[in-house]
Amino acid sequence: MKKVTILLVGILVFGVANFAKAQDDSNEASHSFGVQINPTALVDIEGGTDFTLEPVVGTEAGAQPFSFDGVANDAHWLNYTSVKDADNETRSITAELSYSGTTLPAGMSIVLTPDAATSGGNGNKGTVNETAITLDQNAEGGHTIVSGIGSCYTGDGTGAGVNLVYSLKLNENNFGTIEAGKYTATVTYTISDL
Repeated sequence: MKKVTILLVGILVFGVANFAKAQDDSNEASHSFGVQINPTALVDIEGGTDFTLEPVVGTEAGAQPFSFDGVANDAHWLNYTSVKDADNETRSITAELSYSGTTLPAGMSIVLTPDAATSGGNGNKGTVNETAITLDQNAEGGHTIVSGIGSCYTGDGTGAGVNLVYSLKLNENNFGTIEAGKYTATVTYTISDL
């Protein structure tokens, strides 16, 4: 008798559980899911390879030995992508100058003139510092090229982003420090990662 009672109770419990489960089903079902968007900070230089800025040598004795007029390179473009964190402020891009070997003589300077971001891409691309910047390897934290960057992208390749125009400047007061030779400089661009 005990076996029959236990068996009947088991069948009853199993039947009630299945009936209750069947009652939960309906003509509609749903579930939740999350979307994760990670912060991103990418920077790239497009268009061209290494280059040399070389002043035009003069031919008149007693005159300044070379001209810096028209000595420039505008073949490089700064492309960037940013997705900022909701809790953080905007980003910026800095340029830092360094040398491999001997530094440029005090009689000359490397000048960077960023040209405004193109209309390509999308989002808050920030504000480009379009003034001529005399690059100084001792500038702590580098020189700010773009500030106020939010979530954006500039487009990829030449003609997209910020045109980087490099030129030379003669520092007349230090002309005596100029020596013939090849000087190798590197400009490193960094987008702040908040």
